[in-house]
Amino acid sequence: MMNDISRRTVLKWGMASAAVAGLGQANAETAQFSLPALEYAPAALEPHIDAQTMTIHHTKHHAAYITKLNEALAANPKLQTSDLNALMEKIATVTDPAVQSTLRNNGGGHWNHAFFWGIMTPAAQAGKPSDALLAAINDAFGSMEKMKAAFADAALKRFGSGWAWLIVQNGKFEFEGKVSSPIKAQLLLLHAPKPAKILLPLHGELDFFNLYLDEGTIKVNGTDSVKNLVITKSKINAEDERLSQIVAVFQKKIDSIRSIFRNAPAEQKKDRAFVDASNAKWDNVNDEIKAAKLQFAKDNPDSYVSLNAIYELAAGRSFDYFQIDTTYQLLSNRYKNTFIAKKTEEFIEQP
Repeated sequence: MMNDISRRTVLKWGMASAAVAGLGQANAETAQFSLPALEYAPAALEPHIDAQTMTIHHTKHHAAYITKLNEALAANPKLQTSDLNALMEKIATVTDPAVQSTLRNNGGGHWNHAFFWGIMTPAAQAGKPSDALLAAINDAFGSMEKMKAAFADAALKRFGSGWAWLIVQNGKFEFEGKVSSPIKAQLLLLHAPKPAKILLPLHGELDFFNLYLDEGTIKVNGTDSVKNLVITKSKINAEDERLSQIVAVFQKKIDSIRSIFRNAPAEQKKDRAFVDASNAKWDNVNDEIKAAKLQFAKDNPDSYVSLNAIYELAAGRSFDYFQIDTTYQLLSNRYKNTFIAKKTEEFIEQP
């Protein structure tokens, strides 16, 4: 499996409606959603995403979301609908927390996967961003390449248990709500010239910082930039920082491999031996990262960060499941009832 986001994310610049149109349609009477067919062969996105990875994520991961969504709708006839968008829009009106969570997780999983398949396409059929989109990207990030780099960096750091948003109101960052378990959040700030308007294209520098929200109070300090904030009084964020520093050593190797490949002559990039050698180096470093995450989990068995690291490895389906399962069993029971713990167990049981 290809793990780096820049290798596995092959975007088709075009109308997002094409992806939404690809959502499996439900039978109007039974509201049973079905797995939408891919618009290309599983091997069509190689070498960015291999055929096995595509097949697993499409026929197993995506299909599992649909199966559980259909089961939830069958058990709650009043919620049955043939319109997935309409179902997601009224999710907040569902009073049963368990049913609401099931519909959100599995309906959202179905929608997200269908959207994901729809925005990817084989390189030969790929288009290009519209003039308006390209202008917005250039204004917000400086260039397409800088946007890709920022996108890859942010995406690799965000995979995990979900999202919470911190909002700026009257110059203060506020978060309201309850978290049943630690959850990843992002502090996002746009440095815009006056008068600042939240319009596209975004004029200014996008500034963000990723952190965990957990029970209790954490203290966030900063003076110049959101991305340079310092968190104190937070054990989970301190643990996350330690793991990030471990992974950063290997990330430098990946950056070097990426740079060498990017700067290689066009003819060399067409050479299969060169491509295979680059991929082999890339995969070796990714294996080192996985091994480092396993070791971190073994050394920190009472950490939610360790659980999240194991979850990412299990969800990636590209590593020795015996090692993943063995390490998972070493973790304390403190977070074994959380969503990602349950998902980790599902991945381990059905590799």
